[in-house]
Amino acid sequence: MNKKIEVEIYMQEKLKTEVAESFLTSSVILLIEDDPNIVRDILVLIPNIEYGKFVDCYGPNFVVDDHNYEYPIFTKFRNLEWLKDDLKSRLSIALWMYQNSLVIQDPQEEFARLLDYYQIESMKNFLSKNWLPNDLLNRWWLYLK
Repeated sequence: MNKKIEVEIYMQEKLKTEVAESFLTSSVILLIEDDPNIVRDILVLIPNIEYGKFVDCYGPNFVVDDHNYEYPIFTKFRNLEWLKDDLKSRLSIALWMYQNSLVIQDPQEEFARLLDYYQIESMKNFLSKNWLPNDLLNRWWLYLK
């Protein structure tokens, strides 16, 4: 079966019994790790505006650690600000990890926009360290926009 469909079915059968549906439908949902021999790792990125309500209901470290499925599934809930901090703190690793994730849903295309922005930042960092002086690089970047 298609991985995306499997995760969508899991959301219907399990996650919607653990978390209010409104939080799930408005969120970015990613399949980060997909090794059925180890674990399936799902990341739910709740919009920043709604995250305060989510924390009030479930707490700041809420996870669903499900060992009752055919393979273990670990679901972590964070907000988009957390994603930005993760990308800033370990840009190359985080970019690689998120670029290789399967996007289950991105209703407002926030994940795609953040990934694009940080890919450009990564390229700018690389170019400025290796080939182009910052002032030339900034002028070139403004020209491209």
